[in-house]
Amino acid sequence: PHQLAPMARFMSPVQGYTEFTSGDSQDIGFRAVDDRTIEITLAEPLGHFRSWLATFVWAVINPAYLNQLDTPSGLETAGAGPWRIVQEDGTRIVMEPNEHYWAEHSPSITSIVWDIAPGGATDQSILDAYVSGPLAFADVPATLLETVTNDPALAEELVTIEDHASTLAISLDFHQEPFNDVRVRRAIAHAIDREAWAEEIMAGEFVPATSFTPPVLATIANYQAPEGPTFDPAAASSLIDEAGLDPESQQEIIHFQPATDTPEAMSQREQLLQMINENTGLDVGHNTNLTREQITALRQDNGGLQFDVVQWWLDSDTPSILEIAAQDSEYNAGWVNWEPDLEASGDATPGEDAAAYNELIMQARATLDQAERNELYAQAETLLLENAVYIPLGYWVQRFLQKPWIQGTRQGPWSGSTPVRIDENVVVLGNAGTPASE
Repeated sequence: PHQLAPMARFMSPVQGYTEFTSGDSQDIGFRAVDDRTIEITLAEPLGHFRSWLATFVWAVINPAYLNQLDTPSGLETAGAGPWRIVQEDGTRIVMEPNEHYWAEHSPSITSIVWDIAPGGATDQSILDAYVSGPLAFADVPATLLETVTNDPALAEELVTIEDHASTLAISLDFHQEPFNDVRVRRAIAHAIDREAWAEEIMAGEFVPATSFTPPVLATIANYQAPEGPTFDPAAASSLIDEAGLDPESQQEIIHFQPATDTPEAMSQREQLLQMINENTGLDVGHNTNLTREQITALRQDNGGLQFDVVQWWLDSDTPSILEIAAQDSEYNAGWVNWEPDLEASGDATPGEDAAAYNELIMQARATLDQAERNELYAQAETLLLENAVYIPLGYWVQRFLQKPWIQGTRQGPWSGSTPVRIDENVVVLGNAGTPASE
């Protein structure tokens, strides 16, 4: 409890977690049923907890090595996974099969070498290493997509994951004018031509978003998301007029983008803001002078960021991503501030909707039936979109290169080009198209 993992929140639903990690109690909801079985008791029902068990905070280590994880022997022996670290020198990490692992190993992979990329021009240097031979995988960011697609050999090895699992969205603070008025928020949502943004501004790095929840949920959760805002400049202008907002004397609106972002990223963001400005009559300023740390401090000082752009990723196999706007979420108060005591604006009732949203989320959390849970989440997402708490822009397109001689891999949204697991199903093919002997 004195060395909490960065992802310890995935253990927070366990009964007694808060008291245990604060040092107030030694009781926590774990019980060893026998030598190979752990029973976990939760403080309250949580429908997506089983998928949280797949996060790496739950990886099992040998407690005898708890104080030796920075030593070679600790690295080699502590883990219970399929691979163990046998070398780490700052430039590469070498792993070999763990003889104590419970399942079979790959029949053709006897070691894995992770090269640590040098600083500066990292994407290009990784692509060069991939082309020259040593690397089996390489990410393909938008900056290198044209290079890859124009090379016939590389284009053949390009893999695109179609089930997008993250959403880039605009985040607006209810506490800061003019975004205390839902009509202004909706105007922003209708002012964005997502097709043009995705294809022309972002060069295909994203596809247009039609909902806040990402599309992969249709595959892994049978979830049908409600439709998000459409591009409608006339509606955007009308909503600004209805809100009685005079663009000539409007409250200053500033979007802060970290000074460390690339010039290309800054240009892309500037073009998005210009699109919003042209279709609403608003003037959303663009400040690129602050560091990420300074922007965080500004948010903390003001209790939120007036206009922000954020990317959210799935962390379960349900639409639980919607819980970020619930009343007990660490990403509501001090961020978007969607609260039950907010006043109505026109026909919008953000306060009542915040309360209703929270009730729907609480019910969905405790529901194990998938269809019932999905319906609750869909009702909640409708409220989130109607109040423009988050305005979806696009879903990130995950692309990577993979050598044809390695097969059987599975990649996911958190893993980038790296396989989720290199197990007995991942093989290296020999010249005859069969698994190599080593």
